[in-house]
Amino acid sequence: MTDTQKNFINQLRNGNETAYRELYDKYYVMLCQTAYRYVPDIFISESFVNDVIYCLWEQRASINIHTSLKAYLVKSVINRCIRHIEKENRMLRLDDASIDRMDEYRQLNDMDAGHPESDLLLNDLKETYRKALALLPEECREAFRLSRMEELSYPEIATRLHISVNTVKYHMKKALATLRELLKEYLV
Repeated sequence: MTDTQKNFINQLRNGNETAYRELYDKYYVMLCQTAYRYVPDIFISESFVNDVIYCLWEQRASINIHTSLKAYLVKSVINRCIRHIEKENRMLRLDDASIDRMDEYRQLNDMDAGHPESDLLLNDLKETYRKALALLPEECREAFRLSRMEELSYPEIATRLHISVNTVKYHMKKALATLRELLKEYLV
C-alpha cells in the first residue's frame, strides 16, 4: 500500500468527510458494476454498495485495511453479494406461526369457521400468501418476515440484516405493495 493510500485511509479513520466523499465518487460506479455481475438487479446492487460504503464510514475508527482500499471495498461488496446469493438459494420456509395466526384470525372473525367453503378459502389464501412471499427478493422477504413475524423495528431489522434503515423501508414498501396486489381479492 502506498503512502498516499495510507494517508487517505487515515483521513477516513479520522472522520474527514471530504475523503469519504472522494471515496464515494471514486469507487461507487465501479463497485455497483462489480455487484451487478453477481446480483443482476440494479437496486439490490446499489443498496449493497451503499451499505458497504456506509458501514465503512460507521466503523471508520476501527477499520484495518492491509491491502489497497479498492481491493478491500471490492471484497466487501462481493462478500455481501455472495451472502445474498446463498440466501436466495435457500428454500422459502413460511413461518408456521404466521399460518397459525391466520387460522386464529379466521376462527375469531369468521362465523363459518370449520365449514368446507371457509376451509377452502383459507387454504387458498395460505397458498396465495406463500406464492406471493416467494416472489419477493430474499432480502425483501426477510425484512418483511422480521417486521411482521418477529415484530422487530426497522432499526433492529437493519442491524440484523447489516443494511441501512432506508433499505429496510424500501424493502417493506416493496413487500407490502407486492402482497397488496397479489392478495387484493382477499382484502376487504
